[in-house]
Amino acid sequence: METWRLRAPGGGACYVLEDGEGRGVLLATVGGLRAALVRRMTGAAEGGPSKRVDYRAVVRRVRWRAVYSPFEANWAYLENVRAMFPDTYQRLIRRWRCHWVGVDRDAAHPRFKASDDPGKESGRVFGPIREGKAARQLVERLEDLFDLCRYHDVLVQSPAGTACAYKEMGKCAAPCDGSIGMDVYRNQVDAAIGFLAGPREGWVAEVEARMAAAAASLAFEEAQRFKSMLERAGAMDGPGLAHVAALERFKFLCLQRGQRKGRPRAFVITPGRIRFLGEMLVKQMDQQIDWLLGQVGRIAGEALPRLDRAACERMALVSWHLFRGEREAGEFLRIDDGLDVEMVAAAVARINEKPTDEGAGQDASANAMSSEEDAGAG
Repeated sequence: METWRLRAPGGGACYVLEDGEGRGVLLATVGGLRAALVRRMTGAAEGGPSKRVDYRAVVRRVRWRAVYSPFEANWAYLENVRAMFPDTYQRLIRRWRCHWVGVDRDAAHPRFKASDDPGKESGRVFGPIREGKAARQLVERLEDLFDLCRYHDVLVQSPAGTACAYKEMGKCAAPCDGSIGMDVYRNQVDAAIGFLAGPREGWVAEVEARMAAAAASLAFEEAQRFKSMLERAGAMDGPGLAHVAALERFKFLCLQRGQRKGRPRAFVITPGRIRFLGEMLVKQMDQQIDWLLGQVGRIAGEALPRLDRAACERMALVSWHLFRGEREAGEFLRIDDGLDVEMVAAAVARINEKPTDEGAGQDASANAMSSEEDAGAG
């Protein structure tokens, strides 16, 4: 029997098939490595070898890394596909794309912008946001809620621009025509940034107090305006915006299933980076949680790195899993939400309740790229 059949594990893995020169022929993730290799190398499931590639004729080595959750499988695939197929891999990771909102309040003419590349944004960045449409709608709602300029091409003409209809409606203070100076306008931008950065309880309490005062003085039109502000603010809490926070808060302790029950695997996620800390043991859980929190605190205190393409791709992958829901996402604990022993212990307990064989890897069709595809795409 071939050596790989004897050595290959039956569980989930990210694997690569290499030719005699050590070049990658196929990279894929699977829920069952041994069965996948049988299919690839013998064509057992297809009545013969692949019509596109006869892997038996070209493959001389199989390398793999065991993975125990969809998150770990996708991370392994991302790092390897980028290295193996640098010219064409991006088309295979489009499904992991997420979106952000950025603003540079110190710019000559500040504005909020939707983007899928936080590394290109200066100033403050907020996200992640599931869809580009939701990111653009968030910008529009901020402009509406804080009476910001809707037409940046007019704003850049300040103070010689021509005010639009929003000035007449009382929905914009018109910095474009000099009705207010840019310093005053930046105060409005700062208010919107503060609202987006949160927490919002103070803003909500202030608006509610002003609404009550207006109603008490029988200024019902003014009270209705404040009520409308609260309703519009509430519309920014939809499912696609559930994880929006400042970029510097994109820091998580991530717990995923391990190779067996009672051995969850711990990862630390910071802007642009994913780090595996180790597999935990239930019998030593108290000591390990203390150690884990120490490592998390040290890593979370590191300076924010420059976000290159690879960094943004890792953040997009993490965001994709955040939006997948509890069943597939594992446990993501935001580090600056007062992370403590009790929170980690509860998350470990939830992980241990999940079956270890459920979705340990990905189907080969979900993550797969071959050298034939790479050459053809180029």
